[in-house]
Amino acid sequence: MSCKLVDYIRDTAYIDEDTLSKQESQLVKDLIVGDASKAQPEKRFLFDIVANKRNGIDVDKADYLERDAQFCNVKISCDFQRLMRFS
Repeated sequence: MSCKLVDYIRDTAYIDEDTLSKQESQLVKDLIVGDASKAQPEKRFLFDIVANKRNGIDVDKADYLERDAQFCNVKISCDFQRLMRFS
């Protein structure tokens, strides 16, 4: 569903090729799915940041945990900003 949303936004917002190329759009969709196999070697590090399959620590999960804790009024003892800064 998220990949379809990327295509929808790209198509309906009339984003031109200079702003977001088809290759960049595909990279965004691959990051969403977590498929690093099609990515250029110099872009593969992005998958460790967005969809880390090696240890599961990524910004996506950190965002979910922080947001869910905030809305549930639960305090988290993990400093995700520090974790990402020193990773």
